[in-house]
Amino acid sequence: MDPEGTESGESRTVRVDVADVEAFDREDRRWFACRPDDEGRCEEEAVDGGTLLFRWRPGTEEEEGGGYYWTLVRKDEVVQVAFEQSALFEEDPRGLDLSPQPEDLRSAVLDPAMSLRTTAEAWQSGEELENYDGMEEAPAKPDVVPTTPRQLAAVVERYGELEPDSVRRSRVTDFGPDAVGAHLEFSGGKGYDPFSVDILTTAGRVPQIDPLPCPVQKAALAEELSCFAWDDDSAATWTLASGDRPGVLWIIGAQDDETFNRVESVGIRVESRGIVNPFVAAVGTPENRLPEDWFAYVHPLTGHLTVGPETRVAE
Repeated sequence: MDPEGTESGESRTVRVDVADVEAFDREDRRWFACRPDDEGRCEEEAVDGGTLLFRWRPGTEEEEGGGYYWTLVRKDEVVQVAFEQSALFEEDPRGLDLSPQPEDLRSAVLDPAMSLRTTAEAWQSGEELENYDGMEEAPAKPDVVPTTPRQLAAVVERYGELEPDSVRRSRVTDFGPDAVGAHLEFSGGKGYDPFSVDILTTAGRVPQIDPLPCPVQKAALAEELSCFAWDDDSAATWTLASGDRPGVLWIIGAQDDETFNRVESVGIRVESRGIVNPFVAAVGTPENRLPEDWFAYVHPLTGHLTVGPETRVAE
């Protein structure tokens, strides 16, 4: 803080973070290399044990101060030492007279002791620092329970706005033995045939979309391929009804689950004799003998992850 002791003076903060590389999702890992978004305020170099990045940001008037960041990306962990101040930067901080100096913090981030795993001697040295507050208590381990078929069914009901006649555990095994699933039966109504829905969810990206079964946003090929992909993480495939054989539609999506720091997949399998026309998302709701706007309702369920194989119990 301001050396005069007031709270209104310029402040400077140094933050140190060390984390397992597995704690970062795909979006976070985009920052493990310089990007166009950095607007030239980023440099990276290969160093012993990993890749070192230097970034700085000028800050925004009346909103947030400037800062710079040394980030070391090792094979199994990420170390970052950040300098943040209440004032703005108009140029590269390495050319300014700052305390501490950027090169000093560069040395800190490269120090082998800056790691998730250290020696008893290094820990004791920290204990002897004048302003050291001691070890933080580990957070309480949350209660995690498997998602139930009833919970999955409730999500389908909410999105599809239609109550099923029955709900039971799904017997569909396409997502592997660790998947959680529910099977919902819907009787026919005015203008649509009876149909069933299986909703499956599992940790990881399922083989059905890895790789994608068809090119992204190619509606012109959808009917020929019986497949349409919205983006790199979601696609629909289908088989039309023929004679006594019902049609089958699969809508599958994968998303990052921030609660568990992992990718999870969700799939909706619809089976009905009412699936008689190709599903081409770019043209809107297909004219199949199913409830009005059914596909428009259920696709967001896989594109915006609202369910997963496990659930954290609220405290």
